[in-house]
Amino acid sequence: MATTRFATELARANIRESVQAALASSPMDAEHVVRAVACGETERLVRLTDAVPAELTAAAAAASRVVFPDRARRTSVLALWKATQVVRIPTGLPGLDHVLGGGLPPGMVTELVGLPGAGKTQMCMGLVLEAHALAAKHALHAELAASQSSTQAHPAAAAAAAGGKTVYIDAEAAFSAFRLVEMARFRYPEVYAGNDEALRSLTESVLVYSVATSAELVELLASLEETVIAESVGLVVVDSVAALARNEFDRASLPQRQSRLSKQASLLKWLASVFSIPVVVTNHVSKHIASTTDVVPALGNTWSHAVNIRLVLAALSDTTSQLSVVKSPSAPPGLASCYAIGKAGVYPVTAESGPG
Repeated sequence: MATTRFATELARANIRESVQAALASSPMDAEHVVRAVACGETERLVRLTDAVPAELTAAAAAASRVVFPDRARRTSVLALWKATQVVRIPTGLPGLDHVLGGGLPPGMVTELVGLPGAGKTQMCMGLVLEAHALAAKHALHAELAASQSSTQAHPAAAAAAAGGKTVYIDAEAAFSAFRLVEMARFRYPEVYAGNDEALRSLTESVLVYSVATSAELVELLASLEETVIAESVGLVVVDSVAALARNEFDRASLPQRQSRLSKQASLLKWLASVFSIPVVVTNHVSKHIASTTDVVPALGNTWSHAVNIRLVLAALSDTTSQLSVVKSPSAPPGLASCYAIGKAGVYPVTAESGPG
């Protein structure tokens, strides 16, 4: 039987009431739940509760808060069960996805660098859409496998059960729900066109936070753990990390700026690593060497060494841009993909490409 505290933690989680009740009345206590999910031995849990994978994840997070009140011990357990969920988020550029092993990898901080108008925010919103689509796909497969029903649930409606949420930290007031909806309708018309329920599921999956100072950003990042667990967050975006630092600190305050950036980088890497999710940040350009893709990212060496993957976006013409891999543990530096931006967001430019 569940303890009062375990029952309370379950009530806070993103779990159906029927599953909460089944867990509360089952012979498995919080410690058994953590061990079962961490080791991948979930058959008994599924049989007792009819929980889908995302609910098992949420239950393990709730149980871990009971068994391991100390955050350091708890996160080591969370890492075990998160490590089994290796999901890469597609970028919308198949060539880039291929060399990255399927998309942006979990557990790493990816930086998008470019001049204004290069498409950094458009790329970020496309990643939000793809993260939601992945969650919907996994939830639908789990639902169909569990029910063995011939009646297929709508994939977008199923996404809520899987979590699939994004934390989007908007430091430049650039995020647009209208643009995200437009992108969804044109990229996946078979899912979103004329489907208000699917669009509502998408927009509700994005947790948008506005920050006005770098201190606010540090405070927010330090407090995100509970949100990531409770909402089954699968992607964190910061757009942009450079805006606050460059607006707040002049050259005389460089040591203070570097200290603040170091703290931000540490928190972002911690979130990516502990929860095994992709973290994406955008950065400005401090120097444009030539009229090509040769750019110097803002924020200096301290920040530069903190990111795992650096992708540089640069315009080649009025309609075409290029994304280049500058730093990656898996892709060769210099690899480039040409793209354009249309109503569906970022799309690869080929001889057969039409409007996006």
